[in-house]
Amino acid sequence: MPTSLFLQDTQKQLWILQRHVSAPKRLSKSRHRLHQLRVSLKHWRALLRLLRAVDPTFPYPEVNAPFKPVFAKAGALRCWQIHAGVLEKMPGASEDFWDFYQEYIRRNVRKARSAFRKTLRKTELPNWDDLEAEFRLSGKKCTKAALHAYFGTLREVIQHLVQVLEKRTSSHTLHELRKNLKEYAINRRYAMQYWKLDPGAPPEIPEDHANLDDLLGRWHDLAVAGAQLGNDLRNQDWPATIVADGNQLLKVWKKEARRLLQAVVLVLESAKSTQTA
Repeated sequence: MPTSLFLQDTQKQLWILQRHVSAPKRLSKSRHRLHQLRVSLKHWRALLRLLRAVDPTFPYPEVNAPFKPVFAKAGALRCWQIHAGVLEKMPGASEDFWDFYQEYIRRNVRKARSAFRKTLRKTELPNWDDLEAEFRLSGKKCTKAALHAYFGTLREVIQHLVQVLEKRTSSHTLHELRKNLKEYAINRRYAMQYWKLDPGAPPEIPEDHANLDDLLGRWHDLAVAGAQLGNDLRNQDWPATIVADGNQLLKVWKKEARRLLQAVVLVLESAKSTQTA
């Protein structure tokens, strides 16, 4: 029975999240474990959104509420870790700025790690017994017609974002496209696994989208790091020489982010021309 497998796997997902949250110190110190937690939370959230779409009575806000602060604090910590990684990988920083900014990032990693641990210690995720009835009811409403409608709506959103990017490259639009593509990919796997339905790839997106995913991931990391660096340069009381060096590095990061954005657009244009040929 599809509903039975769906419920078993959903219960397992919740158990995995509970296990992660139960070890705040170990989780906050391990990049790998933190990544696993964020992946699990993204899959959980995508599934909740699918259930909300097929069943308007599904209590999405209430079910998702305990997970939101964990996701937010995990994201804040991950952002600083990404920031450190970008600074390591991207050339262009003077030696003085590199040393100065690395120490600044390390301090913020420690603060974010502490805030993350405090949030986890206060977090009480729901038990499966509290959720099973809602998931069982909404799982039964995942008919093929309801799933087709959900994926159809999501495809329209993705197609619109691609069309907007073709006219005007925009970081906001690219970020929205990345989020919707992730939701589509996650729930496409769930639809195939539980309900034997493959909605197919979104229009104008390459079926083999590994290269697109890589470009989007690299662009996102650089965009996050660049936004933080720009904010720091505007608002921190730093020496003038450090600010000048930081602005030079920011120009390098922005240029690379624009290059990656254009590379994404080229991949999308190529996929579109292939599909319409």
